[in-house]
Amino acid sequence: MPRHQLAVIPKCIDLQAYHGIDLAARERAILHSGTLPYKDPGATIRAFGELDDPSVGLYVAGDITQPTQAAVDALPDRIRKRVTLLGPADGQTVRRLHGRVRVAAFPTRYATPVASATVMEAIASGTPIVGSSRLSRDVLVNGVNGLVSDTDPSAMAIALRSVLNDDALWLQLSAGARRMAQRFDAFRVARQYIELASATSPRQLPSYRLRKRFR
Repeated sequence: MPRHQLAVIPKCIDLQAYHGIDLAARERAILHSGTLPYKDPGATIRAFGELDDPSVGLYVAGDITQPTQAAVDALPDRIRKRVTLLGPADGQTVRRLHGRVRVAAFPTRYATPVASATVMEAIASGTPIVGSSRLSRDVLVNGVNGLVSDTDPSAMAIALRSVLNDDALWLQLSAGARRMAQRFDAFRVARQYIELASATSPRQLPSYRLRKRFR
């Protein structure tokens, strides 16, 4: 099928529910959301250890699994005490943290690049991302709204350090995140469905590839 006949309707998010604060008020902290194996919290924890910056904290949201706890326990005490394992945090808590921290970490290991709704929460909060290449370019574009990084601790620590310490870069990436978030605005996505439903003939009807499967 010719490319011009294809259109994409993405997942959506209520942008009004997310309120990222200004850089000056942001906490020098990293947020990692999710502790299932494919979310790879251990990669973020090991990178945090490699970062070894006493001014930076790490929040990990999600069930406190044995591998997650083991990764924290392997850190030196001076670093381990700056890690907060939140457990299964509710949506309001995660939204608040996304708008308060300086960077969100997503070393996710998908078999196929995915436009994650969790990543969209960081984008909607204007929070730069450090993530793996397994995130879809729909939600992470290197140098636009975050940095794509190898999940090796040293490489990831370098990327985290850049976003944490370079104010000009942070402002650039945050602005890029806010622009990108407009693609996922619930009202904009709803209009795409309305336009699809309003098509009056097969010739007017583009082929839409839906990001979400409805069951």
